[in-house]
Amino acid sequence: MISEKQVWAALPSSGFLRSYVEWASRWVESNIAFHAVAGLALLAQSVPTDYGFPGVTPLRANMYGLLAGPSSAAGKTRAIEAAKSVLSKAIPDAEMEAPGSPEACIDGLNGRPQIIFYDEFGQFLQSTEQGQLAPLRLRLADIYDCGKQGRVLVRKRATRKDKEENPRLSVLAGGTPGFLEAYTTEIDWMEGFLARFFTVLSTVERRLEDAAAFGGGAERERLVELLKERAQSGGASDLFTSPLAACSGTSRGGQQLFSSWCENLRGRAKRAPAAVHAAIHRAKGHALKNAVLLAWDAGRPRVGGEWKVEADEMDAAIALTELHIESVIEIADGLAPDRDARDERAMLRAFDAVKPRTYGEALRLAKLNNRRGKEAFSTLMEKELIERAGDNGDLTAAPCYLLARVERKVIPFPVKKAADPPPDLF
Repeated sequence: MISEKQVWAALPSSGFLRSYVEWASRWVESNIAFHAVAGLALLAQSVPTDYGFPGVTPLRANMYGLLAGPSSAAGKTRAIEAAKSVLSKAIPDAEMEAPGSPEACIDGLNGRPQIIFYDEFGQFLQSTEQGQLAPLRLRLADIYDCGKQGRVLVRKRATRKDKEENPRLSVLAGGTPGFLEAYTTEIDWMEGFLARFFTVLSTVERRLEDAAAFGGGAERERLVELLKERAQSGGASDLFTSPLAACSGTSRGGQQLFSSWCENLRGRAKRAPAAVHAAIHRAKGHALKNAVLLAWDAGRPRVGGEWKVEADEMDAAIALTELHIESVIEIADGLAPDRDARDERAMLRAFDAVKPRTYGEALRLAKLNNRRGKEAFSTLMEKELIERAGDNGDLTAAPCYLLARVERKVIPFPVKKAADPPPDLF
């Protein structure tokens, strides 16, 4: 898991993002990795609609952020609530209500930077895994790339929007590794929805006695003013259209850093789990998005005229993106890639190393039907991951089973501890 020491080292030394993370770390116990992603998502709401990195298809500055960590203990919801508390005062119209259908998603787009908050992303993943809501995942995946969005089937409804030319939607979501495993497929990670998310995997390192105060007052108002200042210089009063931001690429130093990093990334992608190849390759896009957001935060694009991403901005952007790469590789190490593997894991977790259980008891705990349960049980027996317990002389009792005392081949999500304690910055 990402440690706070790693995040402090990756953050720029000044600007809204740094100030936001410092503020949130004083008042919210969540790992500052979550606050860093939240801060980037807030910055993405302050840029002009036409802002981004140049190319055949310009790369826009919206972002999808995923805060992954253990249920309750990681502080994902608190981190999201902290971001909301700043955004609601600085750019109150930026939050978009979570849509209940693909059509509602189109209707909610307004051509400005917008953001959807998902405090419990697992519920979204569960509801869109299959059935009528499944297309909503595909719609959000498509919107990420900021292409024109339309709803051909309902054009005749005069009260509904026909299309949105310039969607600029961001997402900030919190979810547990268990939900990511249970309600996503390898396709989601390799080619689809989750490959688009800037993901950090972490948990709480600090305990704050006065965290309940939640950092209101002058500190938060200063952050609100900083974000508002960036939004207003980007044209918040005129549909976020602005002639200020004209990026012409990267400086020579920035390009050298980026090219060297991309070359290294290709080799790492080959060695990484197949489920995250796409996420690692897409990390190049995340790095460029981070770079233009950091440049916007630093201020040069807000002054006017042509500008380039400088080496220091690219360096910080790459360092932040490395947190994402480390996180998705760690998540992939624990993913069961298909339903059969998830059934095996559910059945394995239903057994104990000390207390024997019958197959029927394990079936109930695993919440599987008998057909799927038998297949998973048989596979685990063949792999020698579970074993029959002694009968204690009662030949009429149903056979009981225990976890085998061997190295497991189906592992839970690994939990890494920080090698060093976080720095005492305050």
